[in-house]
Amino acid sequence: MAMLVLAHRGARQLAVENTLESLEIALADGADGVEFDVQRTGDGELILFHDADLARLTGHPRAVTAIAWRVLREMPLHDRGFTAPRVTHLDEALNLFARYPKAWINVEIKVDDGSANGLQLAQALAKRLHGVPTRRWVFSSFDRAALQRLQDLAPTWPRGALVESASVGDFKHLACGSTESLALSTVHPAFDLVDAAQLAQWRAQGWRVWPWTVNGPQAWQKAVEMGVDAVITDDPQGLQAFCMRHGVARGAAELSK
Repeated sequence: MAMLVLAHRGARQLAVENTLESLEIALADGADGVEFDVQRTGDGELILFHDADLARLTGHPRAVTAIAWRVLREMPLHDRGFTAPRVTHLDEALNLFARYPKAWINVEIKVDDGSANGLQLAQALAKRLHGVPTRRWVFSSFDRAALQRLQDLAPTWPRGALVESASVGDFKHLACGSTESLALSTVHPAFDLVDAAQLAQWRAQGWRVWPWTVNGPQAWQKAVEMGVDAVITDDPQGLQAFCMRHGVARGAAELSK
């Protein structure tokens, strides 16, 4: 069985996470794809950013959704000894992905301040990505309303449910395999939630399993032995070398909605 190597927020061990540089390093080094977070700025622009506020990467405590792009783009980013001139705009990432048409793209719809913003973010993504080939894209989120809205607007786009706990959160019903009206292609659990029984249960629903964040040889070996469909990792280079050493096949069939 083949498996995808997906770079979590890009190559975040080699560059500032969620930046054009981190994405390009991961893809140029041979990762099968990248995972990154998308949010809306205060004036509605779509950017790549994980945290709800700017404190960790810029030193400014303001919320991402409260600041305009014209201000945000002047702020350099600093993370674990790496720097970037500014936040990456989704348009810049789209230009990069055009050079890697076979890459798998996992967009996390990042909702930290309520469902209203999630609905707006889903709508903005559907509008911006209209006409962009999304055959190898998956749109994931912890926010059920955002995914439902995206399904309404772009029903052919593959969707994935992020799951952090088997008993807490908007997607807790995924543990027993019920999604009601929301159709999913993938489930993205925290890696410690995945065992053989749970994997079989999700697979029985027709979902591919893409756990996060899977780091280090022991975790990679466990993921391979269980037969997950993709591994989202902070160390895509290390995982690629692991796959090569152990003869782990890479790749995946195309997704449906």
